[in-house]
Amino acid sequence: MVINGKERLACKTLLKELTDREGTKLFIEPLRTLPVQKDLMVDQTIFFKKYRQIKPFFINHEKAGTKERRQSPEQREKIDAATSCILCAACYSACPVVQRENPLFLGPAAIVQASRFNNDSRDRGFKQRRPELDNPDGIWPCKNHFNCTQVCPRNIKITKIINLEKNKMKHFQGPGGGTRKSRIEASHSTMKKNHSSPRAALLENLEIHHEASAERFAVRLGNKLGYLAYKKRGDKILDFIQVYIPPEFRNLRIAEKLTETALQYAGRKGFTVIPSCSYVAAHLKRIKRRRKQP
Repeated sequence: MVINGKERLACKTLLKELTDREGTKLFIEPLRTLPVQKDLMVDQTIFFKKYRQIKPFFINHEKAGTKERRQSPEQREKIDAATSCILCAACYSACPVVQRENPLFLGPAAIVQASRFNNDSRDRGFKQRRPELDNPDGIWPCKNHFNCTQVCPRNIKITKIINLEKNKMKHFQGPGGGTRKSRIEASHSTMKKNHSSPRAALLENLEIHHEASAERFAVRLGNKLGYLAYKKRGDKILDFIQVYIPPEFRNLRIAEKLTETALQYAGRKGFTVIPSCSYVAAHLKRIKRRRKQP
């Protein structure tokens, strides 16, 4: 849980580590980014769903021979850190990307677990796990904030492990391999062949979908996802809490189009809009100014 603003294992945290003065107040909160069920208990369904996505089990269909699959101490050392993960979700709770930018991000814990098996000399499941890792919601949203590493109770160098997995994806030579930059450039090159510009192609085919169960308006940008998330506050108040557009598409006014679509929905349903997200608030102001113009 979150104790004095930092993710910690409550069962291992001593009061003397937090204060040496009698009467000091401690603040205890549930883990962030996960829905609160009651008091300090959170629903970890999405956390373990992402964990299962990366196939966290041994994959090898080759015959083991007469004995077990052996591993040298040097080979074992490569996965030692990742095997210490206890799936406490502290890193997931502390991750700023999950909190503020992309809640669909796979998350630090799942990537560490994928690394544990991808770097196991006995495993052959890298190609099966790669699609879950090498995609817009896989390893790439990580921006090296190091929060995950700082809160890990097992002292795992999580950010380092994520960067090593990124490097593995960049040098993968199979189908769909290559660097992230090269894949984006290839995508833009394809659009240029069929349209005057990538911008024109995107805006021409922009389709915004209302995903009521996820409480968001979403748009597919090639193989990437942009969205505006909202929360209902009471019966007639709609709070626009977050907008996310992949970095390479942020100059195309897509966030503004998402905001306008969400605003139209709110108007049809009779909702009052209160954007707690500053980016959405700025887009709303621009939209309202345009509407006032003759």
